[in-house]
Amino acid sequence: MDDDEEDDSNTSSCVQSYVDEIPVNREAYQLFPDKIRGDLKSPCLCKQQYSETLFQDENIIYRVQHIRSDLQGHRQGEKRSTKILEFMRNTIYKDKKKERKHNFHGKIICMGERRDYYKKKDEACMKSKEVMSIIIDRMDQSKTNIPHFKGWTRPKCGAAALKTHITGCLVHGSQLYLYTDLLQWPHDPKLTITCLVNAITSNTNVLPPKLYVQCDNCGRENKNKYVIGFLGYLCLSGYVKEAYLSFLLKGHTHEDIDQRFSVISHRLRWVNAMTLPQLQKEIESSFHDKPHEEVLACVRDVKSWLDNSLCEMSFHSFQHQFWLFCDHPNHVTLKYRKFSTDSWLPEAGQNQIELFDLDITGDNTIPQGIPKICQQHYDDIRIEMVRNAVMKMKNFFNSQEYTW
Repeated sequence: MDDDEEDDSNTSSCVQSYVDEIPVNREAYQLFPDKIRGDLKSPCLCKQQYSETLFQDENIIYRVQHIRSDLQGHRQGEKRSTKILEFMRNTIYKDKKKERKHNFHGKIICMGERRDYYKKKDEACMKSKEVMSIIIDRMDQSKTNIPHFKGWTRPKCGAAALKTHITGCLVHGSQLYLYTDLLQWPHDPKLTITCLVNAITSNTNVLPPKLYVQCDNCGRENKNKYVIGFLGYLCLSGYVKEAYLSFLLKGHTHEDIDQRFSVISHRLRWVNAMTLPQLQKEIESSFHDKPHEEVLACVRDVKSWLDNSLCEMSFHSFQHQFWLFCDHPNHVTLKYRKFSTDSWLPEAGQNQIELFDLDITGDNTIPQGIPKICQQHYDDIRIEMVRNAVMKMKNFFNSQEYTW
């Protein structure tokens, strides 16, 4: 066979002949993952071991770079090395094609989940006496720290700024509710449920039969058994007939309430907010329809209140939708599904999920009384740092702002 016919041989023979001519660089080979590193006792690896590990490595991009660097010093095998590189590029192209197909499939799922959220939102707007839809989210804390200076020439108070936290509850077809705190309350289910109850009671005295609640996927604050359990408590107590708790896919939770937050951020780019009352005033001025805004005076310890009645729950973090309703008096049923196109589980005839403990008669035991008020916890060290920073920036404040 002549040289041209040798160039057209299969890729495996090219790799083997390439290895016969080029010794393996031991230092470069040490960069490979441990699972394919092999025996490094000898300064050079054997030819068979190199040819096997060349195709076992999962990181194909790194292999192309490694082979390309070795090829620069070995010009004699240019044609054969070109064929090797072409084989590697084709492999990478196939992997990227699979990745694009997977991403496209994920986008279709996200569009379906978002469309389902819009259906619930429209249903609540058209049937306000029968359905209520509410979405809960938090604003980026770095945008509302005080003292807040407009523009890019603000004095640098750095980490010593007083941190504020804004929780937004948007009742579709009604109003936006904003609740501000200074991180003195625990940011967990207690805060989420307290803001939810405040928004509902401020909006109406009587809840409609159907309630939709939309949150993000934060397990510490939203996606946990306490928020699910509280919605089950609303069903058991007769406040609503059925409740739905939904979560958009991770990384795709930017919704209409985030648009409200961006309006606040845009306003704060052009104005100063030295104190908390000034911050509230500027937030209120950001909207044509003034939102309901208040500083959280108290947070109820709903977590401890529910703890003695709730059953243990697991694997709920993998689901995105939950449906709670009373199948018969004094007993609530929990169903779940991953996507809006899936069927609700568990199906009829399967073992049902018990959300609350059962008494002798088979009814759910629900907590009695009212949850206690949580204790406020301020970070004294941080407050002292803020005080020192404010003293250094005294020239930037008027007397009233400095006193606050």
